[in-house]
Amino acid sequence: MAQLREEYIKKDAKTFLRDGPQMASAFVQGPSSFEDENAIAYSGALFDHQIPLDWSDRWTKIPARTYAVFPHFGPLLTLPLTWNKAARVALKPLGLKLDDSIMFETYLTANPNEAPSKLSALIYLPVSKAEQEQQTS
Repeated sequence: MAQLREEYIKKDAKTFLRDGPQMASAFVQGPSSFEDENAIAYSGALFDHQIPLDWSDRWTKIPARTYAVFPHFGPLLTLPLTWNKAARVALKPLGLKLDDSIMFETYLTANPNEAPSKLSALIYLPVSKAEQEQQTS
């Protein structure tokens, strides 16, 4: 199983892209299940500014906001397992809730079969602090 460590950051596009554009996939709404055939994904690259291209009218802007960032180690084939663990298991114990905003992943390797000990992707989940449940006496 993929290792999972939590890191909380608030970054804008220039910080994400300090080493240049990154390959990424984004999801307007997360998949409802492991094999959700209706999930819509956008794939491409992240840029810190819009550049003129023939298809520039179809850019998707990712807002600067607070994201919980989860590292994925190993083969990209197991990336959905890390997504599931991050979104469904890790946030609540940390006092965070998933917000209704675009979520995305960036790829840190060109090797889809990366060794299990190698960091291969980062998952960015839009989050905010969860409301504390009021206890009645």
